[in-house]
Amino acid sequence: MLKEININQKELSKSKLNVADASILNYLCEACDEKEYVHIDYTTLLKEMPLLRIKSIGALSRRLNKIEKEKFIETKRNKLGEKLIRLTNKTKKL
Repeated sequence: MLKEININQKELSKSKLNVADASILNYLCEACDEKEYVHIDYTTLLKEMPLLRIKSIGALSRRLNKIEKEKFIETKRNKLGEKLIRLTNKTKKL
């Protein structure tokens, strides 16, 4: 479980992300890098981030789509249909 959440408020205030979205992005920054796509287990993410109080994978998926729209992450599907995530250069400012 992440014990701390580090959020660059000044940089994120330029986006449409809220604190919950930023917390998810912080988790992704710990789990991913900008060079490779990584599979993130949504159930594990929800267990690791109880403060979010998100109960469904659908709600988490909508937040990840929002983060992607803000261009902090890129996604693609692997051969099994799993969503893979990688960070973009924009996350370096965080």
